[in-house]
Amino acid sequence: MGSGPDPRTSTMPRCRQGRPRCVAAALPLVLAGCGYHVGNPPSLGGLALGAVEAPVAEPALPGALEGALADAIRRRGAGGERTLQARVLRAELAPGAARAGGIEAWTATLEVRFEVSGPAPAVLVLQRDALVPAAGEGADGLPAARATAFAGLARVLADEAVDWFLYAPRGEVSAP
Repeated sequence: MGSGPDPRTSTMPRCRQGRPRCVAAALPLVLAGCGYHVGNPPSLGGLALGAVEAPVAEPALPGALEGALADAIRRRGAGGERTLQARVLRAELAPGAARAGGIEAWTATLEVRFEVSGPAPAVLVLQRDALVPAAGEGADGLPAARATAFAGLARVLADEAVDWFLYAPRGEVSAP
């Protein structure tokens, strides 16, 4: 009939009837060959939490930032020999949007300098903003909204910093 080996007597492996099993068996090999890793990518070495300085008027910020950094390191299983220190450079609340008769929202800005000392020293400065609604500006409204906004910003910056120090390519890890 046709040219080629006889499928009944061929020594070539056949996957026609068991195609899903063949794909399932070959997929891990293909992914491993491409450098795909299950879980976190290879790390530059672990981190230990050092000093957290926050010389700002936000009373809850030092504790929020320290807790966020400790949690970020713990969630990544990244304890190690390099020490991560943080210093708050700026924590401000400025009018963000005005309405007739007052301020509708505030803009909370948090800027932190992260520094890693040890075998691969590096510095990273991150800044993020968040909108704080002015609703409930009474005696307790704005301070509570401020604390919530700065705690959220601290979590975001801590996650970004820990990820960057752990997984950034070595060529990008440098002190400014």
